[in-house]
Amino acid sequence: MAVGDSFDADILPPGHRRALADACDLLIDSWFDDLGPVSEGAWPVADSALGTALPRRHALAYTPRFARRFFVCLVTVAWKLAQPG
Repeated sequence: MAVGDSFDADILPPGHRRALADACDLLIDSWFDDLGPVSEGAWPVADSALGTALPRRHALAYTPRFARRFFVCLVTVAWKLAQPG
């Protein structure tokens, strides 16, 4: 089962499903790579790949705990997109 397979082909054609899967892989990989240094305090969340995807005006609220929880949300959404139905 691939990301987006549960959608009708008329709604999400194969090329779009592949693009969605590739985008999910890219986000998951880059954000996962940043979680270690962010959690260790090597750099602030706002300067990580995750932080650059979020509104800068809330940068002070982006803590390592927030980054971990937001990452779990990303993975959950990607997983749900891959489920049948």
